[in-house]
Amino acid sequence: MDLTGPYLATTRKNMHLLTFIDHVAKYAEDFPIPDQTAETCARVYATQIITRHGTGSKLITDHVRSFISTFFEETCRILGIRKVNPSSYHPSCNYVMIERFHPSLHSGLSHYVDSANTNWGIAVPFYLMAYRAKPNTTTAFSPYYLVHGREMALPSSET
Repeated sequence: MDLTGPYLATTRKNMHLLTFIDHVAKYAEDFPIPDQTAETCARVYATQIITRHGTGSKLITDHVRSFISTFFEETCRILGIRKVNPSSYHPSCNYVMIERFHPSLHSGLSHYVDSANTNWGIAVPFYLMAYRAKPNTTTAFSPYYLVHGREMALPSSET
């Protein structure tokens, strides 16, 4: 789990992206959020990740203030989530995967944002669709396939 931003505010007043990546499948989720408070991050984690994917065996975060706050730590404790904060600059940590994902995300979104740079929140799900459908070089499978057991049905250019 990580945060990226701030970006220019969208029409919905979102300025940050909260990112989750499954370590095994490389399946990514991104959620535009208005702020980086512990309450916002915990709410999105509970309502968007846990309700659809479960808690997982552990949650790896960096040392963002929101993630090490008492509120977020207590939320994880109540939900039975083992939260891990790796040491900074530890290249063998699984957390590096999410740090490598963000430049790819930014590059992909840059092709679709409007001149005011305020529609990036609308483009995120479309970028994620492409990312999830493409086979990963490490696993040789698409993240979508590893999570769902089948390839994603994509829009076709055939009529």
